[in-house]
Amino acid sequence: AGAARRLDTFSVETFVTVRSVRQRQAKSANEVLDTWAEKTLYIVDRPLPGLCRRSRIVRIREVLVDPLRLAVQAIASKNAELLQAIEENKLIDSRGGGKQSFSMLLSGVVDAAVNGGALKNY
Repeated sequence: AGAARRLDTFSVETFVTVRSVRQRQAKSANEVLDTWAEKTLYIVDRPLPGLCRRSRIVRIREVLVDPLRLAVQAIASKNAELLQAIEENKLIDSRGGGKQSFSMLLSGVVDAAVNGGALKNY
């Protein structure tokens, strides 16, 4: 699993930055619906890492992400993180070890303090 993750970091040509932006200047009743994300994608001419320490940016693309799509992406990302933790936990179980990091990750999802937590809302 570690070697596969390391291979994902080779030949990288696209870099992304994300920042929150407000669509409305005046505050509304639902702040979540007003918060959008601006993703900026930087495409370079040579994949990194390489022989050179730098690579020239050949294209910049800005994408505005609406709150619903942002929430779906966050949930998908958290699901992938949980699946990876489950797979790693299976390896730990076979070798005999602690499950502290997995339980912390899981409690962060279930007992989230945002909007009173998942158990309060469902």
